[in-house]
Amino acid sequence: EICTSGRSSILDVSDPRLAAALKFREQNGFFEGELTGVKADGEKFPIMASSLKFVDTDGKFSTSIIVRDITRQKEYEENLKKFNSELESRVAERTAELEKANRELDSFSYSVSHDLRSPLRHISGFLEMFKAETADILNEKTEHYIEVIDESARRMGQLIDDLLAFSRMGRASISNNDVDTGFLVYDVLKDFSDEISDNKISVKIGPLPMVKADRAMLRVVFVNLISNAVKFTGNTENPEIVIGNEIRDGENTFFVRDNGAGFNMQYADKLFGVFQRLHSDKDFSGTGIGLAMVKNIIERHNGRVWAESEPGKGACLYFTLPGRETGTFDNNTGSE
Repeated sequence: EICTSGRSSILDVSDPRLAAALKFREQNGFFEGELTGVKADGEKFPIMASSLKFVDTDGKFSTSIIVRDITRQKEYEENLKKFNSELESRVAERTAELEKANRELDSFSYSVSHDLRSPLRHISGFLEMFKAETADILNEKTEHYIEVIDESARRMGQLIDDLLAFSRMGRASISNNDVDTGFLVYDVLKDFSDEISDNKISVKIGPLPMVKADRAMLRVVFVNLISNAVKFTGNTENPEIVIGNEIRDGENTFFVRDNGAGFNMQYADKLFGVFQRLHSDKDFSGTGIGLAMVKNIIERHNGRVWAESEPGKGACLYFTLPGRETGTFDNNTGSE
């Protein structure tokens, strides 16, 4: 019934798909799909067949068929299927290794928390006992030494806490919810109401948008940025903090600006590193973890973070987040 190039048939009649194809062509006038071809030497090979039923010039029904050898295509598909299978296997293997590494890191974090805190507690405890036992014989110089030891132990404890927090934050899963950053900033500012009131800091909040983000993580970002602004305006006359949002170079950009101590831009590349500090602990307390956490969180949200500053003239820290809609909290001249 079907012939081409003078050959009686190039189709494998044992292919179970052939009968269904012929039936479909009879009912619909055409067929296109994969079948099996037979070469002159009897070798079978995959083909893509297109067949049409039509009325010829004599008014009789005739059929035509066009076949295309798809051997190479099928080999490519088979190789691709094999590659994908191997890739899935490797991904599953790597995922298992990563999960194991995370479990080991959790175990390590617990060990750090327990094993390092224990000697610190002993130092602090025995130091208090030592002060009580020797209170009558200590002079001003030895009391100073004890205070330095006590403060160093306290600072080490804080470093451990911050390092663990940074580690957990880096491995925490991210949710993607609607977050009204205006309300979020207002909520964070309540945590600093005492410092803002005591230092008479003017806080101005511009219009802030709705974004898609992890609310808990974004709160950590604003807590750290506002905390820095409050801290570094501590010795400033007429301290002011401005929190706002703008479109910069097409990016949805947030900023927290203050008129505090500022820093030399020469060292700006160190600002967001773990345990990197641009001010001495004597001038401003801290461990150097906060801005590292900010960078980690923002980059996990596919944003970026940077700072602009000048010594004695304050600093402005920026970060970007995708998405921008009008928020519900707007306080252009508000102060807390």
